[in-house]
This record gives sequence, C-alpha cells and structure tokens, in this order.
Amino acid sequence: MNDRHSSPTAKPIGYQHKKVWGVLLQEELAKARIREAEHSAEQHRMAHGLLLARRWRRLWGWTRQRALLYSEQL
Repeated sequence: MNDRHSSPTAKPIGYQHKKVWGVLLQEELAKARIREAEHSAEQHRMAHGLLLARRWRRLWGWTRQRALLYSEQL
C-alpha cells in the first residue's frame, strides 16, 4: 500500500486540505461580492438623494417665482 493512502478507497491526505482551501476561497469571494454590492448600493442611494435634492431645489425656485409673479398681480 502507498503511504499517502490509509486504505485502498481513501482519498489522498492533501485532498481534504485542498477542499477546505477551496471552500475558504469561495467564502472570501462571496464576501467580496457582498461588500461590492453594498458599496454600489450606498453610492446609488447617495446619488439618488442628490438627485432628489436638486429636484426639490428646482421646484422651490419655480414656486417662489410663481408666488412673486402672482403677488405682484394682486
């Protein structure tokens, strides 16, 4: 028998180490993807907030102009 195998049907000793390493690598990749998705979502929320602020500022300016126009007509 080969000293790398404990029995004829057993897998090599290094196999379990490679399997664990592969699982850890997959977990790290998944965590990295989650972090990227969270960062992207945060940027999207920030951009959306700025867009809303710009819209409200334009609406405020338009209503102020309309109010001044109508107050002069009265």
